[in-house]
Amino acid sequence: MVPVTPNFKSKNTWKLRVLTLAIVQVSLTYAVSVQAADVQTDMQNAQSIAVDTDNVAHVVVKATTLTDPTTPAVGSSDNLNRTELDLQQAKTSDSAAALTSLTGVNTQTAGGISALPIFQGLADNRLRIMVDGVDSIASCPNHMNSPLSYVAPTTIKKAKVYTGVTPVSVAANSIGATIVVDTTQPKFAKASATPI
Repeated sequence: MVPVTPNFKSKNTWKLRVLTLAIVQVSLTYAVSVQAADVQTDMQNAQSIAVDTDNVAHVVVKATTLTDPTTPAVGSSDNLNRTELDLQQAKTSDSAAALTSLTGVNTQTAGGISALPIFQGLADNRLRIMVDGVDSIASCPNHMNSPLSYVAPTTIKKAKVYTGVTPVSVAANSIGATIVVDTTQPKFAKASATPI
C-alpha cells in the first residue's frame, strides 16, 4: 500500500486546513465542557432521590415555571388595579371593554354598552361571570347581553379574572375563565336630609 501524501499547491491551502482543524478541536472541547457541566448538574439533582426502608425511591422534583407573557397560566388570576380601572372607565361606557387590559380578555362588540367578553376564544356560557357574588348568565334568548352590560364601568370597585381552572370558592362551573366584579355600594341621602 502506497501512502497518500497531500498535494498542497500553496501554503495558504495548508494554513486553511490547519485553521479548520483548530476550529473543530475548539468546538469539540466546548461541547465536552458543556456536557461535563450537565453531568455535574444531574449529579446534584440525583442527590434529591431518597430510598426508604421498603426500597421505594422517592424523587423530589425541583423546577421553575415557564410563563408566556401573552398567555396566562392555567389556574392563575389577574386583577385590574385601581389605576388601570380608572383609565378604562374614562375610555369606555362598557364594563366588558374595561376588562380588555387584562391578559387574554377580548370582547365581541354588540353595541355601545353590551360587549360580550371572550377569553382565549371561549365566550358565552363557557365563561362564568359573577357580579357582587351573584352568578349570572347572559340575558335574552340569543345571549346578546353579558351580565357586565348591567354594570356601569364607574361603579366597578374591583375586577378579577380567574383563568382556566377556577377555585370552587369562586365558581366552579366554567371551562374558560371566571370574571368576578365587585361594585361600590350606592350612597343614599339620609332620610332627614333636605331635598336638593
